[in-house]
Amino acid sequence: MSVQSDGSLVIDQVQESDSGSYVCTATNTVGHLTREVVLTIHVGPRFVRIPNDIELGSTDRLELVCDVQGYPSPAITWYINDTETISPPTINGRSTYVLENVSKRDEGTYKCSATNLLGTRSATATVTVRVPPKVMVGPTDQVVRMRGVTVLDCASDGDPTPEVVWLKGNTVITYSNRIRKARNGSLIIYQTEVEDAGRCICRTFNRYGSDSKAALVKVQREPTFLVEPMDTIADQGDTVKLDCLVEGEPAPTVTWLKSGYPIQTGQGIRILANKTLVIMVAKQADSGSYVCKATNQMGPQAVSVYVTIRVHGQYSEWSAWGECSKTCGNEGAYQRRTRKCDNPAPANNGRQCSGSATDNRACTPPMCPINGGWSSWQPWEDCSVTCGSGMRNRVRYCDNPPPQYNGRSCEGPSNQQAECTMRACPGKYHS
Repeated sequence: MSVQSDGSLVIDQVQESDSGSYVCTATNTVGHLTREVVLTIHVGPRFVRIPNDIELGSTDRLELVCDVQGYPSPAITWYINDTETISPPTINGRSTYVLENVSKRDEGTYKCSATNLLGTRSATATVTVRVPPKVMVGPTDQVVRMRGVTVLDCASDGDPTPEVVWLKGNTVITYSNRIRKARNGSLIIYQTEVEDAGRCICRTFNRYGSDSKAALVKVQREPTFLVEPMDTIADQGDTVKLDCLVEGEPAPTVTWLKSGYPIQTGQGIRILANKTLVIMVAKQADSGSYVCKATNQMGPQAVSVYVTIRVHGQYSEWSAWGECSKTCGNEGAYQRRTRKCDNPAPANNGRQCSGSATDNRACTPPMCPINGGWSSWQPWEDCSVTCGSGMRNRVRYCDNPPPQYNGRSCEGPSNQQAECTMRACPGKYHS
């Protein structure tokens, strides 16, 4: 800055700071004269603060500041992806572009353009909107056959690209040759087993958030007997229980059969809620083959057992007393009564009846008739004459034994005669 000989003020390479009010004063002996002039320096746009590249999460607030100096004061215009947008007002060279709740569509290149008489200057910033994950196609509940292939989808979106993990319940699933995660995040289970059943969760996450979807996997499996019935031997009158605890998917239907026919409950037979068969007060007719049959969509399974109800023999009532063993005479005479081991008869290796099947008691019949018996003949009596021819007698008695108790008398004569010859009588001659 210099003053020329003619009084002119020369400013070389003017700067914005040279702007201002200048006063020229002329003085002589008569007096002085002043004049004030204002120097205005036009300055092209110059950024004091430019918007910076920024990375936001979805729903965050975007604020880009563009602070510019220049004269005349520059006007600021905003562009998004080279397309002019509605610009916020410029106050004292500052314009602040604000967006609430940004989304992925707000991502792009934002340009702040400052313009005055001397030209235009621009500054750009890249706005990146990161998006938390969202499961777009999640898994659905599935029913899979045992040893089949299970596929659970998990297609997700987000920025940065989210990572996918699979859980069963609260436990992270360990991948193997049998259980794999596909590139698209789907879970593939080969040779599906019973332990694969349960609530499977697809969880996808990046540093801006996470999302998850769950599905219930049911594995159809044939009925399996957890507790099988067993061959049973019981006594008549006992309570017999045949357990049959079964699992499967879907839950099997359990039926009991005897000798090939479905068992009807009632009349001393019950089937409990856990499918235990109960025979109350068992009897011989309950013996036989029993089958517990479990059926679901995978097919039937059955267990067969044999129930033996032992019947221990019991005697019937005594019969009436029989006739006396003798019709007469009381020595050794008895009456007999009997009973049979048929109430019930022993069966299925049951015990025989205890005790005797017969019972005797003494009886007193009338005395037996005794028929009379002859004694030996008595000696002959003397001849009826002392000389000559006569007769002689002998006797026997019916007392060996005598007839008793209506016995018959002795048969035949009780005496006997015979001729006898004595000496010749005197005076009589025989020729």
